Amino acid sequence: MNWRPTRLEVNLNSIRTNYTRIRKHVGGTRVIAVVKANAYNVGALPAAWALRSVGADFFAVATPDEALSLRDGGITDPVLVLGASPYEVAAEYVRSGIRAALTDTAMLHALAGAARQNGKPARVHLKVDTGLGRIGFRPDKALEVVDAVQSLPEVELEGIFTHFIASDSGDLTVTHEQYRIFADLLKTIAAKGISIPMRHCCNSGGTLETPEYALDAVRPGHLLFGMYPTPEVRRTIPLEPCMEFKTAVAALRDLPPGSGVSYGSAYVTSGQERFAVLPLGYADGYYRELYTRGVEVLIRGKRCPVAGKICMDQTMVNVSHLDDVAVGDEVVLVGRQGEEMISLEEMAQKLGTLICVFPTLLGARVPRVYRD
Repeated sequence: MNWRPTRLEVNLNSIRTNYTRIRKHVGGTRVIAVVKANAYNVGALPAAWALRSVGADFFAVATPDEALSLRDGGITDPVLVLGASPYEVAAEYVRSGIRAALTDTAMLHALAGAARQNGKPARVHLKVDTGLGRIGFRPDKALEVVDAVQSLPEVELEGIFTHFIASDSGDLTVTHEQYRIFADLLKTIAAKGISIPMRHCCNSGGTLETPEYALDAVRPGHLLFGMYPTPEVRRTIPLEPCMEFKTAVAALRDLPPGSGVSYGSAYVTSGQERFAVLPLGYADGYYRELYTRGVEVLIRGKRCPVAGKICMDQTMVNVSHLDDVAVGDEVVLVGRQGEEMISLEEMAQKLGTLICVFPTLLGARVPRVYRD
């Protein structure tokens, strides 16, 4: 039993709805459901099972541990690890049917050796660097790697992919050029008589802005969980937010004029003021410096500003303007209460960062509560 009222409420049906709308938007093209970073911190296993129930049959994560956690949780569908993997995990990938992003030739030979030892094929997706400069092969080297894979009967080249740099920036010039480079490479490979079943390049921004580049699959992450990646991207798919961050008033304090609030007395009362103490802090992912960014919470349908420095385990908010407030009252940090709403977009603006950052900050001691 959890005695803390702090929780992240996750609506699984919203995740299903978003997946279905993405499929419709790309004309039924296969959707690789990106559930990395614990599905943007809503919970990879519950999210994956919810997505499977509406047709998802291919998943992507960032690390080997994330992939194997899906396997441990009963997800038997194909899983692609998008990041570079240590060579030592090759045998586990082969045994578990995990797809590796092929980012160097040493990993290719490690997978081939593991496949021979286990009597099972290794399946890879060749990563092509069309401008991100992070991992993968430049287009002029990718053809050599395709030939190398073809020479190894134990390794199946199941896919080839690239990643867009700025498909969510509002200016698609770079995206169009990246796609041109990738498409030229695909034509050259096809001209050699080589068929690669899964060609993919569209992340969430690309899925929204350039569905004509969907090819054989798209790779949305943000979109599945109700987040548009940036304010600049066109909202061509209606999304449902799937998460709300909540707690409850733990205590109330009435302080006279001139009283300091929290460490360093960063906030000092100007008159008789009332404060609600919330049982969460930066150890839960409620970033300490939010107190300087004008962040508010919702109590009884009204906005209440954070007052003073956020502590490791407690946060103070000013409730002097509320006619009535009591210990145990629901507090919404992200989500809707009455006619008011604090969105992830608002939190991102206050933090000066991407919309996905705030949910990924939420710590393990914040329980996830699933609504279906």
